[in-house]
Amino acid sequence: VSRDPTPASSPQAMQVQRSVTRAARAALRPAQRPLSLVALDEDFPGAPAPAGGSPAPMAVAAGDLAGIKCASISGLGPAVKFGVVVGAGSRDELEDENGAAHMLRQLAFRSTSSASELKLFRDLESIGATTETAVTREYMLYSVTCSPEASAEALGLLSEAVMDPALYDYEGKAASGLVTTDLAGLAANKGATLIEAAHEAAYGFSGLGNSLYAADGLPSMDAVRGFYERALVADNMVLVGAGADMDVVSAAASTHFGGVAAGSKPATAASTFGSGDVRVRVPGAAETLFALSYGLSAAEAPAVKVFAELLNSKLPLGMTAAVYGYSDATLLAVSGAAESKLTGEGMEKALSAIKGMSVDDAGVAAAAAKLAVADAAAKSTLSGAVLPAALSLLHGAPGAADAASVKSVASKVSGMVPAVAAVGKASAVPRASELA
Repeated sequence: VSRDPTPASSPQAMQVQRSVTRAARAALRPAQRPLSLVALDEDFPGAPAPAGGSPAPMAVAAGDLAGIKCASISGLGPAVKFGVVVGAGSRDELEDENGAAHMLRQLAFRSTSSASELKLFRDLESIGATTETAVTREYMLYSVTCSPEASAEALGLLSEAVMDPALYDYEGKAASGLVTTDLAGLAANKGATLIEAAHEAAYGFSGLGNSLYAADGLPSMDAVRGFYERALVADNMVLVGAGADMDVVSAAASTHFGGVAAGSKPATAASTFGSGDVRVRVPGAAETLFALSYGLSAAEAPAVKVFAELLNSKLPLGMTAAVYGYSDATLLAVSGAAESKLTGEGMEKALSAIKGMSVDDAGVAAAAAKLAVADAAAKSTLSGAVLPAALSLLHGAPGAADAASVKSVASKVSGMVPAVAAVGKASAVPRASELA
């Protein structure tokens, strides 16, 4: 029997195997290319230009067509979003209408005078359109998103849903179940409950203090219809096309929205801030949520937003400053949560941060730049473009904040008695006058 003079485990064999492996790897490597010089002023040197060229820049156009205000935001695409914003919300509800705006949100895109809810749904589905509705204290939004090719059909269906809803009693009964579900969700969401309580503490139980929800019981369908008819007038509506040219929007205004009732909605009582106290009791709550709120004017909104941005960097961990802007008021709410027995201590820490807030020019510039970038990013999307364009036409475009205006807001807030709202153990919450 002959034997291999060089066993596989011998050093000589292993060295031979390594050489073979290196050679195999080298054969698989791509051939080296000589380095070449490229122009530094080209984004992608040597790359072919994209088909279709650069996208069109975003542009906003506004006008008053066929009796209603219109806006077009072109350069977004590839889809388009058409929205109708009606300048009425829960603050505009009369005493017997509380919850009407909430009900209308659940009644949106249901039956019209000429089509059943099922037909409207199928017509929207057939063109691949999606819908969205929203209700706040000051406006109602109805919108449709579709492909550009389906714009004409989508606008016709949107106008039908907004301007000609049937508002049948039996649909009201169906919507009542959804409203009840919303109320159950509110009760389970302490953060949302705190926001509602903060508005009540700041503005009382009418106007901006009205709840976004049908918290006082379901309104009658007669009340819902009355609220709708009072709100849907030409001077109180804006049609916006995001991703659509102005000629498409103007054609829709004259074709589909020319029949809107003329006139203006009844005047709404001016908002008056008061240092109220609202507490929502949660039996056995181990944690209590609180909010200290400050009321300022609508004109001060840009400065309040910058102040809140600066304040958020100084507040204790877990506390936040949020701004709620309205046509005639701005609400700054500083909120947090604490173990119920330590609620007073947490509120004092928040108040100390607010009163000790110092404002300098460099900080204002940095905060304003950050907010401007976030605002521009939001407005450059279909979902974020419609509402700001509509509200600027309804209430006017907001101004800009400078260091002097932010310092003025800081001085005002530090000298104000805040409104107090809490959700949790009510007895653990001190009054504003008791805070240091």
